[in-house]
Amino acid sequence: MLYDIPYYNGFINRPDHINYRREFPATDQHGHDMKYYNKYFELSHNPQAGDCPLSIDFVKHIFGTGEIHFDGKKYNEYDLGLDYIQLLYLEPTQFLPILCLVSKQRGTGKTKFWEWIGAIFQQNVKPINSQMLNGQFTSLFASSLLVYIDEAFLDKKETIEKLKSLVTSDKGKIEHKGVDADIIDNFLKVGISTNDETSFAYIPGDEVRFWVRKILPIPQEKLNKHWFENLRKEIPAFLNFMQNRKLVTEYRHRGWFHPEIIKTEALQAIINESRSSIEIAIEEALREHMSIVKKPVIHLSTKDIRDLIDDNKIQLTQIRWALTSRLELVNQGISKEYEKYYLTTNSVGDPEVRSEIKKSTFYTITATSIFSVAQILELFSTEEILEMEEIELKLYEKSLFWSKFNHLNKGLLFQIEEFKPRTENSLEILMSESSSFAFALKVCTHDIKDQIKN
Repeated sequence: MLYDIPYYNGFINRPDHINYRREFPATDQHGHDMKYYNKYFELSHNPQAGDCPLSIDFVKHIFGTGEIHFDGKKYNEYDLGLDYIQLLYLEPTQFLPILCLVSKQRGTGKTKFWEWIGAIFQQNVKPINSQMLNGQFTSLFASSLLVYIDEAFLDKKETIEKLKSLVTSDKGKIEHKGVDADIIDNFLKVGISTNDETSFAYIPGDEVRFWVRKILPIPQEKLNKHWFENLRKEIPAFLNFMQNRKLVTEYRHRGWFHPEIIKTEALQAIINESRSSIEIAIEEALREHMSIVKKPVIHLSTKDIRDLIDDNKIQLTQIRWALTSRLELVNQGISKEYEKYYLTTNSVGDPEVRSEIKKSTFYTITATSIFSVAQILELFSTEEILEMEEIELKLYEKSLFWSKFNHLNKGLLFQIEEFKPRTENSLEILMSESSSFAFALKVCTHDIKDQIKN
């Protein structure tokens, strides 16, 4: 009877929804036959031809019906959502961004979305909480396709770091209580739903692993007590649709989607909220100072900045850390002379901007670091922006100003006379092919001259 009990040399994690295998044979270095048990679960669904209107409508609700123009192409938002689910189904080993569904409102379906994903992928999707995420024992979810955290509030930095590690690490640790840990291949994805739209997690501005969508309530006329049950009944037809649908995106990043294409206003709101009180104080002081002196580039020492904040309790080392680590500004490194602008009054009592020459280690601060693109275009002329960009190119070897443009704000370029004749599609192509604002402006100016000649 003992011979009827299968023996395995160890565990393996091989997700596959089309050609699933429970056992994986292998040969060790001595030529002995070995056999590994797949910890991933087989799906019981049988894809069938049919309609799935509720499923498509739900994807449109969660991911939106707007258009995204990127790299010369046009995408529907819901197509990105369909790609996300299709990649889970057909390419389960592909890393994907952390998908966060946020809304203060009730009845949005953000939790139901993850329950629906769980119904599709069954035992390979696990609901967890942040305590389980930080816990030692990972056997519940280590070999899963996806885990989701409902009503998440990730206030600890180590929790965020653990999340980011989960979606990018090639290996994971599966550990049972009282049993030695095993190392297995990791293909875990993470989903989040929360009522906190802006501060459920600390997300810095350079983070590219989060895809945040703000969800509106589901219209009442679309809801009935059998809605979710009917949605589940469509799963075989929806999976058949997934098998036969062509992806609209292509591999552009380790998380598949190019970071720009999943950048949303909801993500930016969280990034803005993630700043420390010192960062906020510094940015507000610099923003006010730059608006007063009307200069897109200024030079200030850490002491100058503390004087602007007008708070001697803040240590210069704290300011230096925020400027270097968070705002990523360049310090000259050695004591040099620089021109500092300040506001004073002239002989008749009118405000007047003057300057003085000082000597210290100083930071060069451009408007790009503290203002939005819209604010920069409103405050400064095209000539001033070009001068600012030239300094950025010298300091950073790239245009920080031009880097700020994306599919969410590219329409602001139409405020500039030279860009107005362009179509939205040609503007998108120009953005993808230009390395600086100066180059793009030159192309537009050249095109206008050609049109005049013709």
